[in-house]
Amino acid sequence: MATGGNIITVGLSPAWDVKCSVSGLEWGDHKIIDSQDSVAAGKALNVSKALAWMGYPSIATGFWGQEDFDEMLNQLRNLSCFIDIQFTAVRGRTRKNITIHDTNKNRQMHLRLPGSLANKGSIKKLRSQLESLVSKNDIVVLSGSLPDGALIRDIIDMVHSVISRGAKVIVDTSGQGLKSLATSNCAYLIAPNLEELCELVGASIKNESHYIERAARKLLTTTENVLVSRGEKGVLLVTKSGSWRGTCEPLEYCKVVNTVACGDHLVAGLMSGLKEGADLPKSLENALLLASAHVFGMCDTFEWWQIPEMFELHIEKI
Repeated sequence: MATGGNIITVGLSPAWDVKCSVSGLEWGDHKIIDSQDSVAAGKALNVSKALAWMGYPSIATGFWGQEDFDEMLNQLRNLSCFIDIQFTAVRGRTRKNITIHDTNKNRQMHLRLPGSLANKGSIKKLRSQLESLVSKNDIVVLSGSLPDGALIRDIIDMVHSVISRGAKVIVDTSGQGLKSLATSNCAYLIAPNLEELCELVGASIKNESHYIERAARKLLTTTENVLVSRGEKGVLLVTKSGSWRGTCEPLEYCKVVNTVACGDHLVAGLMSGLKEGADLPKSLENALLLASAHVFGMCDTFEWWQIPEMFELHIEKI
């Protein structure tokens, strides 16, 4: 893949990730929380943040609520040297995703609010912005939840407009939005997990390489490449020229810290490899290393250049 273009992330369903921590919690309790953190997020912005940690710049686009737009800008100010914020402001507030963490029993509850910023007018405005931003050799990732219904057609038209400008589009979404984009001849790569792949092909699939490869290959008539996340078993990349499976194991025992946003880090790592001119199989190295570093909490304590020495990579053609 050609290098030199920008990495552009597009998120239509951004969120504030709000985490409330409390020691001991049961249904019916009235508790004072120990701490609360609120972080500007959403899958697309998570990709830009992961790239920033690696040292790669990106342009973050998509939607953000007008009422909390300045708050988002202020929070991301320290990443401004890596993330060029180009969000389209939409009337209203950005949704909140709430995580309740019981620190006493080390358990969590995740409450996700639906997005409400996407409408025909906001999508039209975003399309116009992307048409002014995107150029040949750019890598564009459309990530996060997409609206159902008639708006999907507007989103597909927006993606085709991006492609007409010479960019490659990576799609990391789910549900009807993923199915619609995967069958519209517009994605350079789709990145479903195993459950999402089952939904795409309408069948149950065992977490075994040959079953996944056979199912994913059916999608290559309408999308160029498929990257399937397999949890502890790593990933499987299926292309028209072949298939590769990859795993990444720490050289020393590490405790799993966070599996949320693992897929976002996988996509960010893949994009970094493509940015450097690597092909997709070679780009799996960065993808697996970055996702694994996130899972084991290493992004908070180490630098990107240290990560390869901490893992053993296995990538093979099948």
